[in-house]
Amino acid sequence: MTRITQTLLGGLMAATLTLGLVATAAPPPHAAPVTLTFEKCVADAAIGLFIGTVDGECGPGTVVYETIVLAPTPAGVRLEGLYHITTATCSFTAHCSGLANTHNNVIVLNGEVIAGAADFAGTQVQVRAELLNGGACSAGTITLTPRN
Repeated sequence: MTRITQTLLGGLMAATLTLGLVATAAPPPHAAPVTLTFEKCVADAAIGLFIGTVDGECGPGTVVYETIVLAPTPAGVRLEGLYHITTATCSFTAHCSGLANTHNNVIVLNGEVIAGAADFAGTQVQVRAELLNGGACSAGTITLTPRN
């Protein structure tokens, strides 16, 4: 499973480099939160891989979500995973966890940036999204809030 994920992510990076979309250093975190919108859908259900697009204050780019934990609960599904965001100015990886409420189709995850541009290291991350197409897709916002 890890090898497949690494292969898929390697392919995405190769495509990004080939298209000349190499990410530059992220802008310094602002006093105000940075907001990105996203849409992603299942790319490989067997390994919990979702791929899609991102846009917002960092410009257009890609989002890749790797599921680490997917555990049913009475309120929905507990999620833990990695968000890999690549844009021209804000490329980072965030580790997030939280709940996908299957009763109202709302996802709320919290976490922090763990890799990427040094300016975003440790930045708090909140993902708020809506499950779409029976959970095969989701759309929402990713908010980066710098630690003061």
